Amino acid sequence: DKFAPFAAAPILFNLCLISGLLLSGFFETAGHALVWAVAFSGVLQAVFLYYCLKRYRIDLNFKKPKLDKDIKKLFKLMAPGIVGAGVVQINIFVDVILASFLQAGAISALYYADRLNQLPLGIIGIAIGTALLPMMSRAVSSGDKFKTQGLFDQSLFFGLLLAMPAATALAVMPHVLIEGLFERGAFTSEATHITSGVLRAYALGLPAFILAKVFSTLYFSHQDTVTPVKISIIGTLLNIGLSLILIKEIGVMGIALATSLTTWMQIALYLGAMKRSEYHVYAPRFKTQVIQITLCALVMGLSIMLADVLLPFEAVVKMVILVLLGLIVYFFSVVWVKLIRMDDFNRIMGKNKNE
Repeated sequence: DKFAPFAAAPILFNLCLISGLLLSGFFETAGHALVWAVAFSGVLQAVFLYYCLKRYRIDLNFKKPKLDKDIKKLFKLMAPGIVGAGVVQINIFVDVILASFLQAGAISALYYADRLNQLPLGIIGIAIGTALLPMMSRAVSSGDKFKTQGLFDQSLFFGLLLAMPAATALAVMPHVLIEGLFERGAFTSEATHITSGVLRAYALGLPAFILAKVFSTLYFSHQDTVTPVKISIIGTLLNIGLSLILIKEIGVMGIALATSLTTWMQIALYLGAMKRSEYHVYAPRFKTQVIQITLCALVMGLSIMLADVLLPFEAVVKMVILVLLGLIVYFFSVVWVKLIRMDDFNRIMGKNKNE
Protein backbone atom coordinates (compact mmCIF):
# COMPACT_ATOMS: atom_id res chain seq x y z
CA ASP A 1 0.00 0.00 0.00
CA LYS A 2 2.92 2.36 -0.65
CA PHE A 3 1.58 4.56 -3.44
CA ALA A 4 3.65 7.73 -3.00
CA PRO A 5 6.93 6.55 -4.63
CA PHE A 6 5.12 5.11 -7.65
CA ALA A 7 3.06 8.29 -8.01
CA ALA A 8 6.16 10.50 -7.63
CA ALA A 9 8.27 8.67 -10.23
CA PRO A 10 6.82 10.62 -13.21
CA ILE A 11 8.00 13.83 -11.51
CA LEU A 12 11.56 12.67 -12.19
CA PHE A 13 10.62 12.16 -15.84
CA ASN A 14 9.33 15.73 -16.12
CA LEU A 15 12.37 17.14 -14.32
CA CYS A 16 14.65 15.29 -16.73
CA LEU A 17 12.78 16.71 -19.73
CA ILE A 18 13.03 20.24 -18.35
CA SER A 19 16.71 19.77 -17.58
CA GLY A 20 17.29 18.40 -21.07
CA LEU A 21 15.77 21.50 -22.64
CA LEU A 22 17.80 23.79 -20.38
CA LEU A 23 20.98 21.95 -21.39
CA SER A 24 20.05 21.66 -25.07
CA GLY A 25 22.93 23.99 -25.99
CA PHE A 26 25.34 21.15 -25.29
CA PHE A 27 23.65 18.88 -27.85
CA GLU A 28 23.27 18.91 -31.62
CA THR A 29 19.61 19.92 -31.37
CA ALA A 30 16.96 20.28 -28.69
CA GLY A 31 15.45 17.04 -29.99
CA HIS A 32 18.67 15.16 -29.29
CA ALA A 33 18.72 16.62 -25.77
CA LEU A 34 15.18 15.39 -25.13
CA VAL A 35 15.98 11.89 -26.41
CA TRP A 36 18.87 11.56 -23.97
CA ALA A 37 16.76 13.09 -21.20
CA VAL A 38 14.03 10.47 -21.72
CA ALA A 39 16.57 7.63 -21.62
CA PHE A 40 18.22 9.02 -18.49
CA SER A 41 14.83 9.52 -16.80
CA GLY A 42 14.04 5.82 -17.23
CA VAL A 43 17.25 4.83 -15.47
CA LEU A 44 16.69 7.43 -12.75
CA GLN A 45 13.12 6.26 -12.08
CA ALA A 46 14.25 2.63 -11.86
CA VAL A 47 16.99 3.52 -9.37
CA PHE A 48 14.58 5.66 -7.35
CA LEU A 49 11.94 2.92 -7.12
CA TYR A 50 14.55 0.29 -6.28
CA TYR A 51 15.81 2.51 -3.45
CA CYS A 52 12.24 2.91 -2.15
CA LEU A 53 11.72 -0.85 -2.21
CA LYS A 54 14.86 -1.32 -0.15
CA ARG A 55 13.76 1.40 2.24
CA TYR A 56 10.42 -0.34 2.76
CA ARG A 57 12.30 -3.64 3.18
CA ILE A 58 10.67 -5.18 0.15
CA ASP A 59 13.17 -7.64 -1.32
CA LEU A 60 13.28 -8.38 -5.01
CA ASN A 61 14.55 -11.91 -5.42
CA PHE A 62 14.99 -12.52 -9.12
CA LYS A 63 14.39 -16.16 -9.93
CA LYS A 64 14.11 -18.11 -13.12
CA PRO A 65 10.36 -18.21 -13.86
CA LYS A 66 8.57 -21.53 -14.01
CA LEU A 67 5.61 -22.07 -16.27
CA ASP A 68 3.28 -23.16 -13.49
CA LYS A 69 -0.46 -22.60 -13.22
CA ASP A 70 -0.04 -19.13 -11.67
CA ILE A 71 2.19 -17.92 -14.52
CA LYS A 72 -0.24 -19.38 -17.06
CA LYS A 73 -3.08 -17.55 -15.32
CA LEU A 74 -1.02 -14.34 -15.40
CA PHE A 75 -0.51 -14.60 -19.16
CA LYS A 76 -4.18 -15.43 -19.63
CA LEU A 77 -5.17 -12.26 -17.77
CA MET A 78 -2.49 -10.18 -19.51
CA ALA A 79 -3.52 -11.08 -23.06
CA PRO A 80 -6.77 -9.05 -23.12
CA GLY A 81 -4.94 -6.14 -21.47
CA ILE A 82 -2.32 -6.14 -24.22
CA VAL A 83 -5.08 -6.13 -26.83
CA GLY A 84 -6.84 -3.30 -24.98
CA ALA A 85 -3.69 -1.19 -24.85
CA GLY A 86 -3.22 -1.76 -28.57
CA VAL A 87 -6.80 -0.68 -29.25
CA VAL A 88 -6.25 2.58 -27.37
CA GLN A 89 -3.12 3.34 -29.40
CA ILE A 90 -4.96 2.55 -32.64
CA ASN A 91 -7.67 4.97 -31.57
CA ILE A 92 -5.12 7.75 -31.03
CA PHE A 93 -3.39 6.91 -34.32
CA VAL A 94 -6.65 7.10 -36.28
CA ASP A 95 -7.51 10.46 -34.68
CA VAL A 96 -4.17 11.89 -35.81
CA ILE A 97 -4.60 10.51 -39.34
CA LEU A 98 -8.08 12.05 -39.62
CA ALA A 99 -6.79 15.38 -38.31
CA SER A 100 -4.04 15.37 -40.95
CA PHE A 101 -6.70 15.68 -43.67
CA LEU A 102 -8.14 18.85 -42.08
CA GLN A 103 -6.92 22.44 -41.92
CA ALA A 104 -3.37 23.36 -40.97
CA GLY A 105 -2.87 23.22 -37.21
CA ALA A 106 -5.53 20.55 -36.61
CA ILE A 107 -3.05 18.00 -35.25
CA SER A 108 -1.49 20.63 -32.97
CA ALA A 109 -4.94 21.66 -31.73
CA LEU A 110 -5.70 18.05 -30.82
CA TYR A 111 -2.37 17.67 -29.06
CA TYR A 112 -2.51 20.86 -26.97
CA ALA A 113 -6.16 20.34 -26.01
CA ASP A 114 -5.49 16.73 -25.08
CA ARG A 115 -2.54 17.76 -22.88
CA LEU A 116 -4.83 20.01 -20.82
CA ASN A 117 -7.56 17.38 -20.73
CA GLN A 118 -5.06 14.75 -19.58
CA LEU A 119 -4.02 16.88 -16.58
CA PRO A 120 -7.16 16.26 -14.46
CA LEU A 121 -7.58 12.82 -16.01
CA GLY A 122 -4.10 11.82 -14.91
CA ILE A 123 -4.36 13.36 -11.47
CA ILE A 124 -7.84 12.02 -10.68
CA GLY A 125 -8.35 8.94 -12.82
CA ILE A 126 -4.92 7.39 -12.55
CA ALA A 127 -4.70 8.16 -8.82
CA ILE A 128 -8.06 6.52 -8.15
CA GLY A 129 -7.22 3.50 -10.28
CA THR A 130 -3.79 3.05 -8.70
CA ALA A 131 -5.09 3.18 -5.14
CA LEU A 132 -8.39 1.40 -5.77
CA LEU A 133 -7.20 -1.75 -7.55
CA PRO A 134 -5.16 -3.35 -4.72
CA MET A 135 -7.76 -2.46 -2.06
CA MET A 136 -10.66 -3.74 -4.13
CA SER A 137 -8.74 -6.87 -5.17
CA ARG A 138 -8.18 -7.75 -1.51
CA ALA A 139 -11.84 -7.17 -0.72
CA VAL A 140 -12.93 -9.37 -3.63
CA SER A 141 -10.47 -12.17 -2.82
CA SER A 142 -11.62 -12.20 0.81
CA GLY A 143 -15.26 -12.37 -0.26
CA ASP A 144 -16.12 -9.09 1.47
CA LYS A 145 -18.90 -7.85 -0.81
CA PHE A 146 -19.85 -5.04 1.57
CA LYS A 147 -16.35 -3.56 1.47
CA THR A 148 -16.14 -4.02 -2.30
CA GLN A 149 -19.37 -2.12 -2.78
CA GLY A 150 -18.26 0.58 -0.38
CA LEU A 151 -14.96 1.12 -2.21
CA PHE A 152 -16.74 1.22 -5.56
CA ASP A 153 -19.38 3.70 -4.34
CA GLN A 154 -16.78 5.99 -2.75
CA SER A 155 -14.62 5.92 -5.88
CA LEU A 156 -17.56 6.85 -8.10
CA PHE A 157 -18.53 9.67 -5.76
CA PHE A 158 -15.09 11.20 -5.28
CA GLY A 159 -14.17 10.67 -8.93
CA LEU A 160 -17.21 12.61 -10.09
CA LEU A 161 -16.84 15.17 -7.30
CA LEU A 162 -13.36 16.05 -8.60
CA ALA A 163 -13.99 15.52 -12.32
CA MET A 164 -17.03 17.78 -12.68
CA PRO A 165 -15.34 21.06 -11.66
CA ALA A 166 -12.35 20.24 -13.86
CA ALA A 167 -14.61 19.50 -16.83
CA THR A 168 -16.65 22.64 -16.17
CA ALA A 169 -13.56 24.85 -16.06
CA LEU A 170 -12.22 23.38 -19.30
CA ALA A 171 -15.63 23.85 -20.95
CA VAL A 172 -16.40 27.45 -19.91
CA MET A 173 -12.94 29.06 -20.04
CA PRO A 174 -10.93 27.17 -22.69
CA HIS A 175 -9.99 30.38 -24.50
CA VAL A 176 -8.52 31.87 -21.32
CA LEU A 177 -6.52 28.72 -20.58
CA ILE A 178 -5.19 28.33 -24.13
CA GLU A 179 -4.36 32.02 -24.52
CA GLY A 180 -2.68 32.24 -21.14
CA LEU A 181 -0.64 29.06 -21.54
CA PHE A 182 0.21 28.87 -25.24
CA GLU A 183 -0.59 32.01 -27.27
CA ARG A 184 2.84 33.38 -28.10
CA GLY A 185 5.31 33.04 -30.94
CA ALA A 186 3.87 30.93 -33.78
CA PHE A 187 0.78 30.08 -31.69
CA THR A 188 -1.65 32.72 -33.00
CA SER A 189 -5.10 33.87 -31.89
CA GLU A 190 -6.57 31.70 -34.66
CA ALA A 191 -4.80 28.68 -33.17
CA THR A 192 -6.23 29.63 -29.78
CA HIS A 193 -9.73 29.72 -31.27
CA ILE A 194 -9.39 26.28 -32.90
CA THR A 195 -7.76 24.65 -29.86
CA SER A 196 -10.36 26.13 -27.50
CA GLY A 197 -13.16 24.45 -29.43
CA VAL A 198 -11.34 21.11 -29.31
CA LEU A 199 -10.69 21.47 -25.56
CA ARG A 200 -14.35 22.25 -24.90
CA ALA A 201 -15.35 19.09 -26.79
CA TYR A 202 -12.86 16.98 -24.83
CA ALA A 203 -14.16 18.47 -21.56
CA LEU A 204 -17.63 17.05 -22.20
CA GLY A 205 -16.23 13.55 -21.84
CA LEU A 206 -13.88 14.11 -18.90
CA PRO A 207 -16.30 12.84 -16.20
CA ALA A 208 -16.96 9.75 -18.31
CA PHE A 209 -13.22 9.06 -18.60
CA ILE A 210 -12.93 9.12 -14.80
CA LEU A 211 -15.98 6.90 -14.29
CA ALA A 212 -14.73 4.45 -16.91
CA LYS A 213 -11.50 4.12 -14.94
CA VAL A 214 -13.49 3.16 -11.83
CA PHE A 215 -15.69 0.70 -13.74
CA SER A 216 -12.73 -1.02 -15.40
CA THR A 217 -10.95 -1.29 -12.05
CA LEU A 218 -13.96 -3.14 -10.63
CA TYR A 219 -13.68 -5.73 -13.40
CA PHE A 220 -9.91 -6.03 -13.04
CA SER A 221 -10.29 -6.66 -9.31
CA HIS A 222 -12.54 -9.61 -10.19
CA GLN A 223 -9.80 -10.84 -12.57
CA ASP A 224 -12.08 -10.09 -15.51
CA THR A 225 -9.89 -8.42 -18.12
CA VAL A 226 -12.03 -9.49 -21.08
CA THR A 227 -15.11 -7.31 -20.52
CA PRO A 228 -13.21 -3.97 -20.39
CA VAL A 229 -11.34 -4.92 -23.58
CA LYS A 230 -14.58 -5.81 -25.39
CA ILE A 231 -16.04 -2.45 -24.38
CA SER A 232 -12.84 -0.71 -25.46
CA ILE A 233 -12.95 -2.34 -28.90
CA ILE A 234 -16.62 -1.39 -29.36
CA GLY A 235 -15.76 2.15 -28.23
CA THR A 236 -12.93 2.43 -30.75
CA LEU A 237 -15.18 1.35 -33.63
CA LEU A 238 -17.86 3.82 -32.52
CA ASN A 239 -15.27 6.57 -32.17
CA ILE A 240 -13.95 6.07 -35.69
CA GLY A 241 -17.48 6.08 -37.12
CA LEU A 242 -18.55 9.19 -35.21
CA SER A 243 -15.32 10.99 -36.11
CA LEU A 244 -15.90 10.39 -39.83
CA ILE A 245 -19.40 11.82 -39.49
CA LEU A 246 -18.64 14.81 -37.25
CA ILE A 247 -15.50 16.10 -38.99
CA LYS A 248 -17.64 16.82 -42.05
CA GLU A 249 -19.76 19.19 -39.95
CA ILE A 250 -17.43 20.76 -37.36
CA GLY A 251 -13.91 19.86 -38.47
CA VAL A 252 -11.24 18.92 -35.95
CA MET A 253 -13.59 19.60 -33.04
CA GLY A 254 -15.62 16.63 -34.30
CA ILE A 255 -12.75 14.26 -33.52
CA ALA A 256 -12.67 15.40 -29.88
CA LEU A 257 -16.46 15.38 -29.62
CA ALA A 258 -16.57 11.84 -31.01
CA THR A 259 -14.10 10.75 -28.33
CA SER A 260 -16.26 12.27 -25.58
CA LEU A 261 -19.52 10.82 -26.89
CA THR A 262 -17.90 7.41 -27.30
CA THR A 263 -16.70 7.44 -23.70
CA TRP A 264 -20.22 8.11 -22.43
CA MET A 265 -21.43 5.23 -24.61
CA GLN A 266 -18.82 3.03 -22.96
CA ILE A 267 -20.22 4.01 -19.56
CA ALA A 268 -23.64 2.85 -20.78
CA LEU A 269 -22.08 -0.45 -21.90
CA TYR A 270 -20.43 -0.90 -18.50
CA LEU A 271 -23.75 -0.30 -16.73
CA GLY A 272 -25.49 -2.77 -19.01
CA ALA A 273 -22.80 -5.40 -18.47
CA MET A 274 -22.91 -4.93 -14.70
CA LYS A 275 -26.67 -5.39 -14.56
CA ARG A 276 -26.24 -8.73 -16.32
CA SER A 277 -23.53 -9.83 -13.89
CA GLU A 278 -23.23 -10.27 -10.14
CA TYR A 279 -21.19 -7.10 -9.81
CA HIS A 280 -22.49 -4.20 -7.78
CA VAL A 281 -23.88 -1.31 -9.87
CA TYR A 282 -24.01 1.71 -7.57
CA ALA A 283 -25.75 2.91 -4.44
CA PRO A 284 -29.24 4.44 -4.84
CA ARG A 285 -27.99 7.70 -3.31
CA PHE A 286 -25.49 8.11 -6.15
CA LYS A 287 -28.22 9.51 -8.43
CA THR A 288 -28.91 12.27 -5.90
CA GLN A 289 -25.19 12.92 -5.55
CA VAL A 290 -24.85 13.26 -9.34
CA ILE A 291 -27.59 15.91 -9.39
CA GLN A 292 -26.03 17.81 -6.48
CA ILE A 293 -22.53 17.70 -7.99
CA THR A 294 -23.87 18.85 -11.36
CA LEU A 295 -25.69 21.81 -9.78
CA CYS A 296 -22.56 22.83 -7.85
CA ALA A 297 -20.53 22.64 -11.05
CA LEU A 298 -23.12 24.79 -12.86
CA VAL A 299 -22.90 27.45 -10.14
CA MET A 300 -19.13 27.38 -10.49
CA GLY A 301 -19.35 27.61 -14.28
CA LEU A 302 -21.72 30.58 -14.19
CA SER A 303 -19.47 32.43 -11.74
CA ILE A 304 -16.45 31.86 -14.00
CA MET A 305 -18.34 33.02 -17.09
CA LEU A 306 -19.53 36.19 -15.32
CA ALA A 307 -16.06 36.99 -14.00
CA ASP A 308 -14.57 36.33 -17.44
CA VAL A 309 -16.77 39.07 -18.89
CA LEU A 310 -16.21 41.57 -16.08
CA LEU A 311 -12.48 41.20 -15.40
CA PRO A 312 -10.27 43.46 -17.56
CA PHE A 313 -6.97 41.65 -16.89
CA GLU A 314 -4.66 40.08 -19.44
CA ALA A 315 -4.90 36.36 -20.10
CA VAL A 316 -2.39 34.93 -17.61
CA VAL A 317 -3.65 37.00 -14.67
CA LYS A 318 -7.28 36.35 -15.61
CA MET A 319 -6.58 32.62 -15.89
CA VAL A 320 -5.16 32.46 -12.36
CA ILE A 321 -8.04 34.52 -10.92
CA LEU A 322 -10.74 32.47 -12.67
CA VAL A 323 -9.22 29.15 -11.57
CA LEU A 324 -9.02 30.31 -7.95
CA LEU A 325 -12.56 31.73 -8.11
CA GLY A 326 -13.90 28.48 -9.52
CA LEU A 327 -12.22 26.42 -6.80
CA ILE A 328 -13.59 28.64 -4.03
CA VAL A 329 -17.15 28.74 -5.42
CA TYR A 330 -17.25 24.99 -6.02
CA PHE A 331 -15.83 24.16 -2.59
CA PHE A 332 -18.39 26.25 -0.71
CA SER A 333 -21.17 24.96 -2.98
CA VAL A 334 -20.47 21.31 -2.15
CA VAL A 335 -20.21 22.21 1.54
CA TRP A 336 -23.50 24.13 1.38
CA VAL A 337 -25.40 21.18 -0.13
CA LYS A 338 -23.64 18.90 2.39
CA LEU A 339 -21.89 16.72 -0.16
CA ILE A 340 -18.91 17.08 2.14
CA ARG A 341 -18.73 18.58 5.61
CA MET A 342 -16.05 20.88 6.94
CA ASP A 343 -14.90 18.22 9.41
CA ASP A 344 -14.56 15.80 6.48
CA PHE A 345 -12.36 18.33 4.71
CA ASN A 346 -10.29 18.92 7.83
CA ARG A 347 -9.83 15.18 8.25
CA ILE A 348 -8.72 14.81 4.63
CA MET A 349 -6.24 17.65 5.04
CA GLY A 350 -4.89 16.11 8.23
CA LYS A 351 -6.25 18.89 10.41
CA ASN A 352 -9.01 17.15 12.26
CA LYS A 353 -10.10 19.35 15.15
CA ASN A 354 -10.28 16.34 17.44
CA GLU A 355 -6.58 15.67 17.02
